[in-house]
Formats: sequence, structure tokens, C-alpha cells
Amino acid sequence: MTTTKSLKSKVISSSIISVLGFGGTQGLRFVANLILARILFPEAFGIMAIVNVIDIGLTMFSDVGIHPAIIQSKRGEDHDFLNTAWTIQIVRGFVLWGVACLIAWPASVIYGQEILFPLISISGLIAVMDGFQSTAVATAPRKLQLGRLTLVRTVGQFIGILVMIVLAWLYQSVWSLIIGTLVGTFAETILGHLFLPSHKHKLHFELRAARELFNFGQWIFLATLVTFLGSHGLRAIQGLYVSTHTLGLISIAAALAGVFLEVTHHLASSVIFPTLSHIARERKGDVGSTIMKIRKRLLLLTLPGFVALSLASGLIVSILYDERYVDVAQYMAILSIGGALETLAIGFNHAYLALGNSHIHFRLTVLSTLARILCMIAGFHMGGVIGMLFGLTIGALCAYLFSLAFAHKSGWINPLHEAASLAFIAIGAALSWNLHGLV
Repeated sequence: MTTTKSLKSKVISSSIISVLGFGGTQGLRFVANLILARILFPEAFGIMAIVNVIDIGLTMFSDVGIHPAIIQSKRGEDHDFLNTAWTIQIVRGFVLWGVACLIAWPASVIYGQEILFPLISISGLIAVMDGFQSTAVATAPRKLQLGRLTLVRTVGQFIGILVMIVLAWLYQSVWSLIIGTLVGTFAETILGHLFLPSHKHKLHFELRAARELFNFGQWIFLATLVTFLGSHGLRAIQGLYVSTHTLGLISIAAALAGVFLEVTHHLASSVIFPTLSHIARERKGDVGSTIMKIRKRLLLLTLPGFVALSLASGLIVSILYDERYVDVAQYMAILSIGGALETLAIGFNHAYLALGNSHIHFRLTVLSTLARILCMIAGFHMGGVIGMLFGLTIGALCAYLFSLAFAHKSGWINPLHEAASLAFIAIGAALSWNLHGLV
């Protein structure tokens, strides 16, 4: 009983710290985006969206699940294991930078933007800096000790954002976004080594540790490839169909609509997954009941927020942006409902990973990604940009239904809760879309 209370106390305190910290960084980004939107131009956000897609894509295409492996493994606090993970992480960072330099020119040709060549080449340095990041970034969530980690991330974000704003004000260039991101990443890496409790990092390679890391990570690697296509990769596909101006507007709408989704994903990776992994290691058999309780509370807190954002999107955009961004309101109304549907699926994949069933996680990811891409492309051909965004929403619904089918086999769902959640989202969507003239 004492152990249970102790774990519950850690989960609650970690959740509060995680939400407050992540909310703080999101608040900083939000304020920065407002300021940058006044200084820069929509095309700058469209160009940056393409750079981000490529950077994130390279990172995800080489993800072997080092951090989840540290959190889930019984050797997650062993120094040889951690140093092997750190060494692999560093090598991977330099490889990613080299690949970024190789694909920079072809990307600039494909999208017809010459500036992408130097932007992508320089932004590849972010991967190098991330490679030197302390393994405490993974061991802290493993122990559900998120205080210092949250502070380090918040300060790093603040430094990067401050540099972005100053450079944008001085030069009105998209380069301000790249340089600010580089400075913020460098600051976060240095602060992590200075202030996060950890072992002495050194280059080391232990074959047994490497095998464990890759055995766990092979399915995560494949799932991450597919996840990229179904999330950030969608922006790359959209860039082939719409102008950089429209892509910039979609990116802003997605950022506004995804506020609660980002917080939920952050909670899932920093608190829910470590908690389920702890339960799986110590008390096998309780993962299913735990994920059902967590999802119930999570949905009660987040779904009303998504519906509120969708309903108020017109008011929000009119207050925060000038007439150049008027279309963001309709885009945001649709994407907020898509975010609510996406939230319904959160948690199930983390439960399978905690149990070591990364192959199920991979299968779910493949199905979900195919649904999003196919529905988005079909939507564009049927209704242009608005149709594309409606397609994404339908794809999110399909992804949730796939997750529900797998969870049902595991006995992890309450039909009444699921039906109530869907009904609430449907009513919110009908009200919002009618208000914005979308239905």
C-alpha cells in the first residue's frame, strides 16, 4: 500500500510539474509567434515549416528509441548502459548533420526555394547538439523526477526565443528562426550537463548494452519512420500542394489548435509512459486498469479545451493577428476537432511499449499514418485546402478506431466512456463548423 501511495504521489507531482513546465514553454512560444508574426511575413513561417519537417524527419528516421529504452530497461541506471547509449546518440547526431547537408540542395529544388539549401545545412547542427545531451533527460522521467529537467528545458527555450525575436527585429529574416533554435538547443544541452544529476558521461561501447538498445528500438525505429509521415511529414506533403504562404497559415493554425494536444503528448511521454513502465517492471498485470483510469481523467480535462478552441478560433485570430492571417480561423476550427480525435488514441500505444510490445505499437502506427495521408490527399482533391484539413480530421478518427480495436482485444476500454467522448466531440464539431460557415 505504501508503495502504491508513493507511486501515486510521484505521478501526481510529476504531472503537475510537467504540465506547468510545458505550459510555460508553450506560452513562451505562443508569445514569440505573435511577436514574430508582426515582424516577419507568412512565407517565412512556410519556409521554416519545410526546414522543420526535414530536421524532424531526419531525427525520427534514425530514432532507435534510446530514451524509451533507458526508461523501460532494468539496466536504465547502469553506467555502462547509459554511456553506450550516449555514445550511440553522439554518433547519430553527426551522421544526421551529414545527411542534412546532402539533401539540402535537392530539397531547395523540389520546393523551388533557393534559401532552403543553406538553411537546412546549418539547421542540421541541431542534431549534433542534441547528440551530446545528458542521459539524465531519460533517467529523470524514469524516476519521475521532473523538476530540474523542466527548468532546464524552459530556460533553454527562453534563451532561444529571445535570440529569435532580437534577430528578427534587427534583420527581418527567416535566418532569425534558425539561429534562435540553434542557440536554444545549445543552451539546453549545456544546462542539462550542469544542473541535472547524472553519472560521469564518457564515450563507451558495450556490446550487450548496444544489443539491448537496438533489440528494443528496432520496432520503435520502424514506427517512428511511419509516425513522421503521419504527423510532421504531412506538412511536407502539404507543401507540394499549396503555396508557402498557405503552408505558413496552416502551420500557425496547427500550432494554435494543437496547444492541448502538445501538452497531452508531453504528459504521455514524460509521465504516463514512465509510470506504466514502472508498473510493468514491478507489478505486472496492472497496466490495463491504470491506462483506463489515466485516459478517463485525461479526456475529461482536454476534450472541452479542444471544443472551446474550435468555437473561439475566429475571436482568437481576430485579436491576435492582422488581416494577413484571417484564413487561420477556419483552419484552426477544423484542426482543433482533429486534435480532440487524436487525443482519444493517446495512451494505448504507450501501454504496449511499457509492456515491451513495440511490434503492436508499430502496427498501430502504420494503420494510423496510412489513414491520415490517404484521407488528407483525398480531401484536397475533393475540396482544396479546406477539404485537406477535413481529410486530416477524418484520418484522426480512423486512427482512433484502429487503436480502439486493439485496445478492445486487450480489455482496456469502457464502451460508455468512449461513446460519450465521441458524442461530445461530434456536438462540438457541429456547433463550431456551423458557426464558421464550414457546414
